[in-house]
Amino acid sequence: MEKANVLVMGNSGTGKSTLINAVFKFDRAKTGGGPAVTREMAIYESEQIPFRAIDTRGLEYGLLEQMKTKNAIRKWSKESVKAHNEERYIHLIWYCLDGTSKRIFKKNLETLKQVSKLWKDIPIIVVLTKSYSQTERLENEAMIRAAIDNYMKNSLNVKAIVSVVAQPYQINEAVIVPPMGLEELIGETNNVVPEALRLSEHAVTDFERRIKRGNANALTAAATVSATLIGAIPIPIADSALLVPLQSGLVFGIARTYGVKKDDSGIKNIAELVIQSGMVSVGAKTLLSGLKAVPGINIAADVLNAAVAGTITAIVGQVAATIMERVDSGEVSVDDLDWMKKFAENEFGKLAGNYVKGLGGSLDGKGVKDIGKLIVRIFENLNR
Repeated sequence: MEKANVLVMGNSGTGKSTLINAVFKFDRAKTGGGPAVTREMAIYESEQIPFRAIDTRGLEYGLLEQMKTKNAIRKWSKESVKAHNEERYIHLIWYCLDGTSKRIFKKNLETLKQVSKLWKDIPIIVVLTKSYSQTERLENEAMIRAAIDNYMKNSLNVKAIVSVVAQPYQINEAVIVPPMGLEELIGETNNVVPEALRLSEHAVTDFERRIKRGNANALTAAATVSATLIGAIPIPIADSALLVPLQSGLVFGIARTYGVKKDDSGIKNIAELVIQSGMVSVGAKTLLSGLKAVPGINIAADVLNAAVAGTITAIVGQVAATIMERVDSGEVSVDDLDWMKKFAENEFGKLAGNYVKGLGGSLDGKGVKDIGKLIVRIFENLNR
């Protein structure tokens, strides 16, 4: 069977590296008290264990440190998928919590949720480390189940909660708590591996789609800012020839993101269709009327024109990305122009209202340089 990779994550001091050393029966993962010991992600494996472990930075309580950890996991995931390096894919998560802490913070679960979104429906095993007190183990496990149900119901694929002691712990001269729970953890992990590998195929496809959409969104954001500057030029923006090359280049760029080349048959037709749909469905005059109709604001003509140019370009990018996503997935072909025309016209009509509503009073008192940022912010909110 293919080996699965287990992402081991949790706050600093929960004993992630100690757990890895105990399960894999070696002493290679760095351990220690005090400040976070693991600074970089590392992968470990053993011939005796049918899965690998990926150690991570600790999730510190400071926002900056948490961001560093999440970004490191995101970078690892993105690079693995882009390189099609299956030996680095993340298939399931051990989420480590200190069994002596007696509480779980909501932000811990929020962080876990954000990481789990990178790999769709990824199975999770919650590991209660340092579970020295036998009488408190069941109580702690019940506490975790309640916290997950209260804060993250149906949003985390938690398969099991396992209490462990990774290494002997001396309570006093007479009492030493021996290692426990490791066999159960390995067993639960092995039980989940087949599902994790099966889900991974869908997760990788979803991850690749999000990478492509992210690249398309970046192109759209840049083109939107450029369009607002063009729109501020004192010429009739409704039929401005200056915007067409920019928007055509945007569509071609998005097509390349999805693996469709500029010289492929049909792409030029799609670009023309999307841009024309914007002019027909929500031309500049319609958007101008909508913005002018917002009560209580007095907006300069160049700002209005900039807002119109940026909005139309943002929607061009949004519509083109969705079309190319459908082409990439095989749902439609580059020759399905009738469907694309209806889809584009419908989307322009629907999205234009969202932009007018979002801009609304935000335009009051703003200069041209601010408009692009405002439109990009609306665009990002609509694409979350």
